[in-house]
Amino acid sequence: MLYHSTAVELPILESGKYDPAIHDFSRAIKLNPHIADYFRNRGLAYAYMGRYERAIADFDQTIKLKPNDGQAFHERGVTYSRMGKYGRAIDNFNHAIKLNPNDAQAYSNRGSAYWNQGLYARAIKDNDIAIKLDPTLAEAFEHRSHAKRVTGDLKGAEDDAARAEQLRRRP
Repeated sequence: MLYHSTAVELPILESGKYDPAIHDFSRAIKLNPHIADYFRNRGLAYAYMGRYERAIADFDQTIKLKPNDGQAFHERGVTYSRMGKYGRAIDNFNHAIKLNPNDAQAYSNRGSAYWNQGLYARAIKDNDIAIKLDPTLAEAFEHRSHAKRVTGDLKGAEDDAARAEQLRRRP
């Protein structure tokens, strides 16, 4: 259960037309290979298509060009999580959080990676922080609910699941 981060997304990515997006970003990269955002956005398109190795390569290039791009670390963490490489995901979320300590989504996603490693107390702690930073982040309540359930806190899990559902229904 991993949710996408709050990256700035272009309309072409939001349209779900990833092949044209990849084509356009590739052309932009040929014209100016020093703009990190082109690589990050193309990496997002690759990630949405499930082409994770290509996405990782683009996020690597983004970080090479712009080492303080916390969003690139975050996106690379999300991609590693989708690949089942939770240790690498956590390392990337750590970098993202170091660069942007108020990124609630990064804490929640790191918590999800911890959950997938069976580190439930850490998952709960990270989602506690995410909720403190952004009490409207439904995913954090959902992630914490899963961790609470496996640790035996069924009432807490039910409360968090209900809160996540309530937040998702908001306009």
